[in-house]
Amino acid sequence: MRIKRHLILYGLILGLGLPVQAQTRFNLRADQLSGDATVQTLRGNVLLRHDDGQITADEAVRRYADDHVTFEGDVELQASPDTLRAPHLTYARHERVGRAEDGLFFANGEVSVWADRGQYTSATRIIELPGHVIFRDSTRCGAMLGAVYEAEPKQLSLLDEVSLVDDRLKMLAGAGAYDQERRFTHLADSVALRWTDTEDTLWLQAATVDIDQSSGPHCRSMSHPP
Repeated sequence: MRIKRHLILYGLILGLGLPVQAQTRFNLRADQLSGDATVQTLRGNVLLRHDDGQITADEAVRRYADDHVTFEGDVELQASPDTLRAPHLTYARHERVGRAEDGLFFANGEVSVWADRGQYTSATRIIELPGHVIFRDSTRCGAMLGAVYEAEPKQLSLLDEVSLVDDRLKMLAGAGAYDQERRFTHLADSVALRWTDTEDTLWLQAATVDIDQSSGPHCRSMSHPP
């Protein structure tokens, strides 16, 4: 009879259309563990496995109330092919969000990013980077105030005070976007293009710079200021 009642209750729940949360894999271990019903402290070779990623660190503290884990010392978050390294990282398990406040390094294939702080969401593979940002890939490097990198479709949004450099061209702008897949850089808001070999400078309202691997960068679809 007990089994029958459970089956009836299960059928009622499904009939009501109540949401059923997907179970996620979560495993946290270390050399030493201590704590109580509210807080757990982990020391030495800390490893958190969650879904398809993992975080390693020297130490960690887990708060059960909000299920946040704060990692300290040589922190590395891996969610292939993304890697984030930071001295400190707070990971919100249910949101699958990692926040670094004291500097970070992020890499995804060719792209390498250094920033003051940032927030990485593993579910969407988006990293938000307020503050000073430096990035580099195989064709150019740059600095800006604020950026957002989306792994799909491999685009870096450049939010303010953009400065980009490649072998032949230095680009300054108020904002822009770098399409890594197609090698386009879209620039807007008082654009300056300066050729390093001639020191010639071109001022524009907006520009799209296309990287041609055989002949270097060239500019197209440029609009002059009114």
